[in-house]
Formats: sequence, C-alpha cells, structure tokens
Amino acid sequence: MALAAGPFQRAWAQCPDGTPPPCRSARGVVAPLPNSVAVLYFDNASRDTTDVYLADGLSEEIISRLSGIERLTVRSRFLVRRYRGVALDDPAAVGRALNVSYLVSGVVRRAGGRLRVSAELIRASGGAQVWGQEFDQAGGDVFAIQEAVAREVATGIVGRLLPSERQTLAVRPTQSAAAYASFLRGNFHMARRDSAGMQRAIDEFQTALRADPTYTDALSRIALAYGIATANGVSVGLPPDTMVARAVRNATDAVTRAPRSSDAWVAMGVARLAAQPGHPATARDALEQALALDPTNAEAQHLLGFTLEMMGQDSAGLGHDRQALAIEPARPVTLMHLAQSEIKAGRYAEGRRWVDSALVFDRDFWVARGFLPALMVAAGETVQARAEVGRWRDLQTLRGVATLAGLALAPQGADSASVRQWRAARRAAAPAQMPVSQGSGTVVLLMLTSGDVESVMAVFEAMRPRGVFVHYFMTFRAFDAIRGDPRFQRLFQETVP
Repeated sequence: MALAAGPFQRAWAQCPDGTPPPCRSARGVVAPLPNSVAVLYFDNASRDTTDVYLADGLSEEIISRLSGIERLTVRSRFLVRRYRGVALDDPAAVGRALNVSYLVSGVVRRAGGRLRVSAELIRASGGAQVWGQEFDQAGGDVFAIQEAVAREVATGIVGRLLPSERQTLAVRPTQSAAAYASFLRGNFHMARRDSAGMQRAIDEFQTALRADPTYTDALSRIALAYGIATANGVSVGLPPDTMVARAVRNATDAVTRAPRSSDAWVAMGVARLAAQPGHPATARDALEQALALDPTNAEAQHLLGFTLEMMGQDSAGLGHDRQALAIEPARPVTLMHLAQSEIKAGRYAEGRRWVDSALVFDRDFWVARGFLPALMVAAGETVQARAEVGRWRDLQTLRGVATLAGLALAPQGADSASVRQWRAARRAAAPAQMPVSQGSGTVVLLMLTSGDVESVMAVFEAMRPRGVFVHYFMTFRAFDAIRGDPRFQRLFQETVP
C-alpha cells in the first residue's frame, strides 16, 4: 500500500512520528509494544457526506476511551489522521509506520433513524482478525457503540478487564444523544478554524447546551470557539468586543459550574488571552489551573507553552510544547510552535523542517501555510513562494491578506521608479486594521526582505489586537536590522506584555 501523505511530504523533512531528523529510531527498528494499538478513522458510508463528523467523532472518542486504559499504548489521533481514507490493503505496512501491534478500523452508515457500524480489531503483522462485530442501533445510540467497541478492543489486546477499566470505558459525557451529536458536529466545524466553520461550531455547541443544559463541555467549547476566533481574527458575524465578552461570559459560567473541569479552565485561559492581550499572565494562571486538574490535557500544555512564549519565557514554553507532543504526538499546531521558535531565532532551515512535518499531518493547516512563503524566500525559492501565496486564496483564514502578501514579494535591487511604484501600491493595499495571524506575520517578513521599512511598519501598526501577539512577532531576529527605527521602538514598547 502506498503511504503517500500529500504534496508537502519530503523524505528528509520528518521521521515516522512527524518530527524532523535525526529520528529516535535511526539506530535500528524498534519492535512495537505487544499492547500497542492505532484506531484508524472510521469510513463514512452514509449517503449524506456531512455524516463524516459522526465517523470522525466515533473514532476519536474510541481513541480517547482506550487512552484511559493504562495497560494499553494508544496512538494519538494526529498520528493516525494521515491514514484517513487509505484502504487497509497492507496492514503490516500501516502497523510498521505507526509502530503498533494492532489496528482498529470501521465503517459508519446511517439510514433513517438507524445507525449501523461495523468494526474490527486485527493484528498488524499478518492481518489476522482478533475481533469483529456489526452494530445496528435504533435511534443512533452512539454511546453504546463507542463503549462496546472500546471494551472489545481492550479485551482483545490485554485480556479480561479490571472493574475500574470497565468503568473508565463506560463514562458518558452526557446522557443526551442529541446533545452529543451536536457536540460532535461542533468539534468537526471548529477544526476548520475559518469563519463559516466557527459560526457553525458555535451554533452546534449552543444546540447541544439546549438539549442538555448541564453539558459543561459544550459550554466550554462555546467560550473556546469565541476566544479562538477573536485571537485569530476570524469573524463570526459579530463585533470583536462582543465576541470577547461572550468568550469570557461562557468561560466564567463553565468554571463556575464545573470548577474541577480542566477543559473549562482551558476555555477561560483562551478567553482571558483574547480579552487582555496585553496581560497574558491572567491567561497563564487559568491554564496552569487546567494542568493542575489534569496534567495529561495536551491542549492545556500546548496553550500554556504558547502563552509563555508570548511572554518571552521561551524555554519554559517549549517545555510545555514537548509535553503536549508527548501526550499527543504529531499535533500540527504544536509542531508549528517549534517551527516558530526556530524562525524567531533566524534558523529558517530548521523551521522549514518543522513546518513540513506539520503539513504531513494536515496539508491544509493554515498556520503552517501562513509561514511557508517566508521560509521559501529565505531558501531562495521566490517562484515557489509566489505560487504558495496564490494558493492562499483557497484558504478562508489567509484569503484576506493574500493580495498584500503577493505585493510583499517585491523585486530586489535599487530603489528604481518601478520599485517605488510597487512599494506605493502595497502601502495603498494595506488596510487600516488587520488581524494578527501567521499570514500577517509572513507579510512583514516578506516586505523586510526588500528593505521596505515603511511598508513593514504600516503593517505592524495595522495589526489588531495590539498586545502580546504583535510584540511576539517583533521579537523575531529578522527585525534586528530595523530595531533602531523610532517607529519600531515605539510600537515595541507599547506592546510589551
């Protein structure tokens, strides 16, 4: 079976676990642990293609439940994501790539009011079936199917389960199947991180909360969605101040209802960072509380690392990034934190390898795509950089700065009439305000390569929200050449967290 991961994969760019070389297993092949398993994303065979959210949610919930069994070693959803839709013609090859002894696969079909799921557990070496079953549930009781699949898989690998393990596998996030279905749809749409996706996600989480008013996880996700949208400059049809207020209000409600919920405190951390971009310490405190409640919360580890890096505490921040990857290997957004650390230090080749690694697991990941043109220019690949910026128009989160990024790729050389005209055009194209994002960060990096300090400062001054996000970009070593410019110094001081 061909295990191609898309056009961005390069053999030199990453190890089997998605990290740059040298690979940890370079000295020899390490045999998979006998209790190791990878749950591949289930296929959606429903007529309605939008039911992919159900197949994805079912797969991820089974991964989550099995991860709670200490006697199992379970591959994270990020590692298995690149095998979504790949036919399991050669289980041994997939098993070797994921370094596991067992594989779980399945198919989801929904027809009318019935949910049909077929699942199987096979030995990666040889492909022998250990367990297989078909489920046919009236009313689509996905909870019963999740529990049954997780229980049978765990039993097939480790044998008879302990009472505590059975209890772990039987936990339900809500008693309402309708609320859970809306929650899964919300997660599916929020993962897109674009305007339409975030709007749909918020609607679905609110629907889940109406179906089960006690569903704190849905309340936390509403706050998280508003906070992420605000931080990334994504519109959900509301003024930024309203989005921030809703993020804070819902996060406050979530931690009041469930003060020992790690996810609720994660939502609070994101809400505080959106509300007070100049005072990230309040977000840090919330995220530290999230980790005190659950040290295995990879999202909390990741966001705390991000916040500390924004505060200039790079070493501590990178430590939390590594913790996030240890919990959930190959998280694209965390791989990008490692990339940004290298780019910040001016180590562009190393940053490029991390970006390529992130793109292996999500080739349309806009954070990675946002930095790619600047790294291409640093490597002398100007033609490729222009082509990549052109592809930004297909990504809603980068579309707004695609024209400006294209104009940022100015011709090199003396300050001739044509160059002056080009610079005037891109200054005119710069909006009075633009969201802080990897796209806007790439714009200033590209403009800097042609020595156009005026345009660089125009974009920096247009970035919103002012605060730690802008300040972080200004700490990149690339800007050392203009650090003495009075406008740069003034903005740098204004945005000190």
